[in-house]
Amino acid sequence: MEGDSSSLTRLLLNLSSITTRNNGVLNLTCSMQDSYAVQYNNKPKESFGAKLSATSLVGVIFLCSCVVLVFISSVVWFATICYQRFTRNRMEKKHRIALEKSTQQMLDKSPIITYDANSEDNNFTDKEPTCAICLESFKSKEKLRKIVCEHYFHVTCIDPWLLSHQSCPLCNRNILLNAIPSISSHIVLTDNEQTENPTAPVMNNATNDT
Repeated sequence: MEGDSSSLTRLLLNLSSITTRNNGVLNLTCSMQDSYAVQYNNKPKESFGAKLSATSLVGVIFLCSCVVLVFISSVVWFATICYQRFTRNRMEKKHRIALEKSTQQMLDKSPIITYDANSEDNNFTDKEPTCAICLESFKSKEKLRKIVCEHYFHVTCIDPWLLSHQSCPLCNRNILLNAIPSISSHIVLTDNEQTENPTAPVMNNATNDT
């Protein structure tokens, strides 16, 4: 019996030592796995906020570039329009001044008569000739101007009209046409250009006065 008891005791001791060793190995394995998991979980990760910030930065840069491009294009377009308008106004002003000067020269050459209703030398076919501008009948001793188309008007009426229009109110004839060669050639050229392209700016006839 004693031999069986000692054998049983040794068997229990062996089982206990084996169990202890197995537990140690198991605990060690678990510890290593837990440590690896902790280390893996502690690895730095790229956050979603960082990715979103980079995308937003690219979008902001693109948007700013578009705004700057549109602004520059608008400035260039506005500057071009202003320059064209300034050039056109300057040319029209020079042309208007040149026409007024040429018209004044023609007015200085056109005769002025004193109207006499009782004179037999009158060239008027109407019994009571009137001024086509003010629509008033000519009265004796009034100053009348005879223009190249042989129409008569009050001097105070026709002079401002011709300085603005350069044409007869009755027959619409240009008083500068065929009057001065340099001016006449420019008028014909200008009339042709306006017929082909009404919106084209008129050239300065001062360049033809050579």
